[in-house]
Amino acid sequence: MGATAIPAARAGASAAGIRPPPVPYETRKMSSVAARRDDSMDAHDARDARLIAGRRFDELVAAYYEVIVQRCWLRIRDRSDAFDVAQNVVVRLLFQLSKGKRFSVPFRVVVHKRIDWEVKRFFARRRKEWLRRADLDETAEPWREEDSLLAILDRDEIEGLLERLPERDREILELVYFEDLPISRAAERLGITRNAADQRLFRARQRLKDLVDE
Repeated sequence: MGATAIPAARAGASAAGIRPPPVPYETRKMSSVAARRDDSMDAHDARDARLIAGRRFDELVAAYYEVIVQRCWLRIRDRSDAFDVAQNVVVRLLFQLSKGKRFSVPFRVVVHKRIDWEVKRFFARRRKEWLRRADLDETAEPWREEDSLLAILDRDEIEGLLERLPERDREILELVYFEDLPISRAAERLGITRNAADQRLFRARQRLKDLVDE
């Protein structure tokens, strides 16, 4: 039966007094729940837009705080670690908002993307620490204070800043932070000595910090 025949068949059935089968209760219930959820999201998005326009950033992030903590706990399953990661999420969101960051998606989406980013960084750091304790990776680098700079920047922001750095700086930062290579492996990839790689990474970090502080 063609597409044009379907309405005609329905009209004929109606004219003949044949009623279509009722929509199952579960289907109607699911449609109603979905509609309420969409309305709720629209209301939240409108609220978030008002708070951002009014620069009421603390109030905005506070509205998501319980969600942030809960999501972190569900992913990490340790209350203390989850709380620490949640604080990183909050700090980073407030940092982005205070810098006038414009988001192309609703703020609720930004929140969940930030949670994912911080949780991934947490597990990456924990894995490195475990490898050092187990003495399985003799080339693993100790955590340095300047690494916290990259902990509060998302990948898009880092890539935007890298474009403003000399090629030598971009190469070492991408190998260490994006490909997660220890400095000795990064030196091999670049064809330089370990000492030269250390110096290049130090200078690249300093230049990146200067860009962030501008």
